[in-house]
Amino acid sequence: MRAAAAPMGYKVPEFESAFSMRVLGDGYIIVDQNGERFCNETGLEHYSMWMTVTAFDMESVRFSRIPSYVIFDEPTRLKGPITRVGHGVNRGYRWSEDNGEEIRKGWIAGSDSPLDLAGKLGIENGTRLCETVESYRRACAAGVDEKFGRAQKTLAGLEGRLYGIALWPCLLNTQGGPRRNVRGEIVDAGGNPIKRLYGAGELGISISKRRQPGRMFGARPHGRAECCGGTDIDVGAIHESPLVDEPPVSFFSKGNM
Repeated sequence: MRAAAAPMGYKVPEFESAFSMRVLGDGYIIVDQNGERFCNETGLEHYSMWMTVTAFDMESVRFSRIPSYVIFDEPTRLKGPITRVGHGVNRGYRWSEDNGEEIRKGWIAGSDSPLDLAGKLGIENGTRLCETVESYRRACAAGVDEKFGRAQKTLAGLEGRLYGIALWPCLLNTQGGPRRNVRGEIVDAGGNPIKRLYGAGELGISISKRRQPGRMFGARPHGRAECCGGTDIDVGAIHESPLVDEPPVSFFSKGNM
């Protein structure tokens, strides 16, 4: 598997699987365990968020962005759920429209003070979070995010009461699989078709090793080619004759050693 679709999300005690992050308002930032911003929050590609947080901090000898923390304000809380409702394994849970129920459950922490909020979230440097919040507010007032180039239209100052929740990289699915040719035949390390072994659908298809994987884009055009062998209509899985008795092939046979 050479790639993965891995957004960021929230882990809560009541559920084994995570809730993926989706913030509807612009009044939010993402900070690391030191209380510092490290990215253009609104510029993150959803399925590749893991790439931003897996940077190893050589100075502290740790992954200082795992977990990270999303800090959002009162208008953003009221804008709508901070997750994608009805999606994923937890689709049966109805996240409240104003995030109020999740605050009452203790999943989301809230405070009028960034310093106090840092303590509730477990952010090590509360003073640094205060400085980060104030610095971001000044950037919003000036209309320019000099640190990470966030678009001006998304620079909504953190207004009123603040809220926060830990963010973790979450696996949606992996990308890749056995390599196959245009006819859908699985090939060995040398590119030679393995007799009577085929692959179909998104298994083995990814147009990108790291960025947003192209599962469906890669899978859709292969149907006819893999069924009928492309332009050679007489070749393909659909035209295979029934398997006749043949001696089994051992991996340890002379040709594989």
